[in-house]
Amino acid sequence: MIRQRGGATRRRDDQQEETIPSAEEIGSQLRDARVERGLDLLTVHDRLSRPITLLEALEQGDLARLPDQTLALSTLRRYAAFSISDSPGRTRVNATGAVSTAGASPASRVSV
Repeated sequence: MIRQRGGATRRRDDQQEETIPSAEEIGSQLRDARVERGLDLLTVHDRLSRPITLLEALEQGDLARLPDQTLALSTLRRYAAFSISDSPGRTRVNATGAVSTAGASPASRVSV
């Protein structure tokens, strides 16, 4: 016999709702980190072995130009890790594709 569980799941009042930055904001962070390091897209393409068009789409936040979510998340993780390799602890990309800045509030986390 299957019993129905009672009660509803409720969010505690003390939990703050997180805002997720847009794809354009994520792209802007990637572009800014690349430019800060003095790199061009061709260098990033060479290091990550990803098409320049895909890198451009990520930087512009143009989700329609991304072939699929899996490739986009993989490239996002690799690009973020490459972009911040000289400044550890500045940005993190977790397994779900969320990017967060160390020392920032939870509202600065992003996901695709």
